Amino acid sequence: MNIKLFGGACIAATTLLLAAPALAEVSGSVQAGYDYSTTSIGGQSLNSNGGNVSGNIDLPVYSKWTVQLDAAYQEQSGSVLGLTIKPQVLDGAVSGFYSASMGRIGALVGTGQFKETLSAGGGSVSETLNATYYGAFGDWYAGDHFTISARGGGVNANQGLGSSSFYGARVTGYAPHDIALYGTYDYLSFHGSSVNLTTAGISGEWLVSRQTPFAVTAGWVNSKLSETGSSITSNVYSIGGKFYFGAGKSLRDHQRQGAETWGASSPIHSFFLF
Repeated sequence: MNIKLFGGACIAATTLLLAAPALAEVSGSVQAGYDYSTTSIGGQSLNSNGGNVSGNIDLPVYSKWTVQLDAAYQEQSGSVLGLTIKPQVLDGAVSGFYSASMGRIGALVGTGQFKETLSAGGGSVSETLNATYYGAFGDWYAGDHFTISARGGGVNANQGLGSSSFYGARVTGYAPHDIALYGTYDYLSFHGSSVNLTTAGISGEWLVSRQTPFAVTAGWVNSKLSETGSSITSNVYSIGGKFYFGAGKSLRDHQRQGAETWGASSPIHSFFLF
């Protein structure tokens, strides 16, 4: 064997391995919570409550490129005029994004299924709505204490709703790095009908411990579903807990170095809960 040739090959292989970009670690989060909502429908008030669970995991594929998987389930139950209404939402999405020192940019595709069961007098009837969505999102890290995010795309749904478009924005403030305050706005409009949804809310999150990265969350969301000549207004109050794993130590670093927490999530979840 040519010792010099073998040695040269070993050196070349080692150089290539050292030069290859290091992959970030797998990371993500798991969240569960309680929701209480008040909804005004044609002069009547519907109060409902329920729970939610969601999670995401990001899988680094090359250098600063990452693929992320998201899943969520939410259920509520309420009664009005002797009628019990129980909506259930199951949602999942796949996204990919590129991370840089100043922010992220990515794209997503997902699907959601909404099932609403109406019960009265010992009988019940159910209806199912299915939708797929696709779009793009981006985060800009405006210094150490702020992140500005935006997203937009399209939705295709059955039940005569046809295609639609959505867009939204979020501002995140960190004070300090383990407390986050969010201001969020989303708009969804179905082209095949006069239905549109406007959602705005504020929420907060506190990472209780960096050693055991558990956070508590709380929020309020106001939604208005409008159709020609009528509208439905809803206020949702939520509390919950969230566990992070993988990249980052502080809450800010978990969100900037780990899984995408907002842009890669479902843009139509609030619509399904009406």
